[in-house]
Amino acid sequence: MDSADPNAGSTPVPLTGMSDVVDIGMTSQRTCVVHGSGAVDCVGQNNPTPTAVAEVSNAKKLALSDQRSCAVQTDGKLFCWGYSYQWGTENLVMDLHGEQVIDTAVDTSSAFAATSSGTVYSWGADVWMLGRDTPLQKDLTPAPVIGLPPIFELKVANLSVLAVTTDGRLFGWGRNTGGLLGVGVLRSMAVPTEVLFPKGSAMPTQVTMSVTHSCTRMTDNSVMCWGARNAYGELGREDSVGSWAPVSVEGLKKPVIAVAAGMFSTCFVLIDGTVQCIGDNSYGQLGLGARDADRHTTPANVVFH
Repeated sequence: MDSADPNAGSTPVPLTGMSDVVDIGMTSQRTCVVHGSGAVDCVGQNNPTPTAVAEVSNAKKLALSDQRSCAVQTDGKLFCWGYSYQWGTENLVMDLHGEQVIDTAVDTSSAFAATSSGTVYSWGADVWMLGRDTPLQKDLTPAPVIGLPPIFELKVANLSVLAVTTDGRLFGWGRNTGGLLGVGVLRSMAVPTEVLFPKGSAMPTQVTMSVTHSCTRMTDNSVMCWGARNAYGELGREDSVGSWAPVSVEGLKKPVIAVAAGMFSTCFVLIDGTVQCIGDNSYGQLGLGARDADRHTTPANVVFH
């Protein structure tokens, strides 16, 4: 890549050595992938070429933070490694009362695991994020979040948590920084609170979060987003007004099969394999082949070569 090129990084390029990928995780400092073999490789600030994570050998799903990470193993156990004063400092398999883990999510201050029974376990240092009664100090013993129906997917960002239930509902709790919870008000929620969708809407089936906004793909393959701002069009609307409750993304011409939120940007995988993005493109993150400082409110195709 030519560092003198003002549009460097604005077009997708393959990650060399990152083949046979079954899951991917990212933080502000690194990108990690799980290979079909269960091995994990990372690239990032301190390792520009793929480097194996020696501690992990049988992963199938990742949750990363800059200090400490977790992997759901092929045997259904949850293995965590790295150092976080707030939610763990040892390389160990978490004790979740023998339950099989299906999903995991971590933040700088807390960690979560969803099990095959639909139970969500939490541990860490932020009493608002744990979603249960806890001492006013860090709690490193996983215990169930209270008041949640069975869930199958978890996401965490900016001290806020979202969980999709098996019966097609969405619950949020935590600090609600930037209105990420979508519960209609801008205040913290100590226990899970249901996110309400407009009457007649389809049900949420996949959720994504960033530090600026959240989105969910619905069962009719449409997308709804929310957040306190819409400065760059990341909510998929022409106006620049944010929303503390879910609003529909405009301009999507085909059904969406996956959605991902980044800082002030959102991308969609369409049913025909096309990838489209909206929002901020200051760093070329929309993949349009050039950088710019415009608001991108209409989904545009990512340029693959």
